[in-house]
Amino acid sequence: TIVKQITTMLSNLKVEFLDPVIIKGYPQENDFRALDKLAEDILSKHKEHNLM
Repeated sequence: TIVKQITTMLSNLKVEFLDPVIIKGYPQENDFRALDKLAEDILSKHKEHNLM
């Protein structure tokens, strides 16, 4: 899968991976909820590392 390929390519980096949002076709309501969750996760990580 795309996620495995990206994780493998970046495995030598010291990074934390968040759950990806993969949408095929026109986004549905649950896709928008997944995007909202990803945005909240990113905001949380920024706050955790005092970037905001």
